[in-house]
Amino acid sequence: MRCVEPIRMVRSIGLIACSGKEIWAPHILWENQHVDVSATEALQADNKSPAARDEAKKFLNEILADGPVMKAEIEEAAEANGIAERTLFRAKSELNVIAKKDGRGGAWTWRLPEQRKPPHWQD
Repeated sequence: MRCVEPIRMVRSIGLIACSGKEIWAPHILWENQHVDVSATEALQADNKSPAARDEAKKFLNEILADGPVMKAEIEEAAEANGIAERTLFRAKSELNVIAKKDGRGGAWTWRLPEQRKPPHWQD
């Protein structure tokens, strides 16, 4: 089975009534042959910036290097560093960061996985 990538494009879909400016939106032009991805996957492929994700992973490794940090503190620092929330969560997933809630009604904390835990740090 041969897989052909869809062609991702942006096209004009209309005009803004009050200003007359064009409205542009992404769309996919499918090939006649079998395609092995969904429309959603094809559109999301352009939204994933490896450079941004690498920066977010570096940020998480640095902020979590000394042990658990409150999620709210991480999100605030990420925003201050220009890291989008979605990018932060993708980096969290790729690094296998562990999220833990401190009891009922407690705050969420994030930490790096066991293999990256400093020897002096304990749960």
